[in-house]
Amino acid sequence: MPHVEIKYSDDLNIDTKNIFDDIENIINEVDSGAGICKSRAYPCSEYKYTHILVKFRGQDI
Repeated sequence: MPHVEIKYSDDLNIDTKNIFDDIENIINEVDSGAGICKSRAYPCSEYKYTHILVKFRGQDI
């Protein structure tokens, strides 16, 4: 099962559900057997610079 994590500064207005859906759709277009994608988002309230980090783990596609 593929995994996606998004870590971002909480001053950003990010629609994480939409991002997760888009990533899952792309993965399943490339690998129809990948199935659902475990997805988590972590807003951060303490940071020096505004940021977003997207990490993907899964089988090779």
